[in-house]
Amino acid sequence: MNFHITKYGNGTVTRFDIVGSFFVNLFYNELYKKANNLKLQSSNKSTTDIYKSLLIAYADFTGKEEFFKQAVKGIHAYIISNTNLIDITHKECVDFLIKEFIPDKLWNSVRENQKNKLFHSILSSVIKQFISKIISNYIKLVVDKRDNAENSTILQNEFLDIICLEKDKTHAKFVNPKDSQTISVEVHKNKVNSLIKMLEEKDAIINTLKESCKKNVNVIKALQTELKNKVKELKQMEVNSIKQNIISGNAQSVKLEPRPIQPKELSVTPVVSPKTPSPIISPSSETEPIIQATEESADGKDLLFEEADDYY
Repeated sequence: MNFHITKYGNGTVTRFDIVGSFFVNLFYNELYKKANNLKLQSSNKSTTDIYKSLLIAYADFTGKEEFFKQAVKGIHAYIISNTNLIDITHKECVDFLIKEFIPDKLWNSVRENQKNKLFHSILSSVIKQFISKIISNYIKLVVDKRDNAENSTILQNEFLDIICLEKDKTHAKFVNPKDSQTISVEVHKNKVNSLIKMLEEKDAIINTLKESCKKNVNVIKALQTELKNKVKELKQMEVNSIKQNIISGNAQSVKLEPRPIQPKELSVTPVVSPKTPSPIISPSSETEPIIQATEESADGKDLLFEEADDYY
């Protein structure tokens, strides 16, 4: 006890004694009474075996959130009942105890949920070590030698050794985070700030790229419009060229062939001249019968000349 006071100060030892008194009472009295009650219900196991089973079960229970709630509630009630801190609140109770494990310069950097998580982890570690010590070194003291008035003091000193060692370990994790899997709050804070800065730089780059993309889109649209106009101009030039060729006679001309006329079959009636005195015919002349096309249309017109009219 004096060694702890010399190293850590009276305030630290007082706080740790409060926590130790609560858990020593729980293990030395409450769990022992429960083991005795279970012994009365079952004669197959000894009180020592039942007590060990209860300790092991409680060690497993420390990892659960419900353990932390019950532990803080019990410690809070113990402080109000056994100290002059009768008006202390639940939050103040946690701060009152966890403050021993966080360096002063980092205290304001730790959020409330981080404090609770850290305190839960510390209590779980301390209780498991304390249970291990009871099972290996003090089981007879709790079960078989209860008439010794110093028993509770012995257990409290053991608890004080364990929790003070845990304080040193936790401080070492804050001071030298590389020696532990736990990252100190300061280092975590620096990493977060660095990450925020990096994200801001990336946002700036992204915004620059967006502006550049907008400009490129405008340029592309202008080029597309210009290309469409050029295509229209080329098509119009092609049309004009074709028109000019047609006008100049370069386009292929179309030759019209006259439609052939199929003459209709004509009936020929020989005409016999009346008997008149025979003219004097020169020797060089040849006599031929006179033939007249006499077919007429219904209206009296000569069909041959009608077909000729159609031709012209």
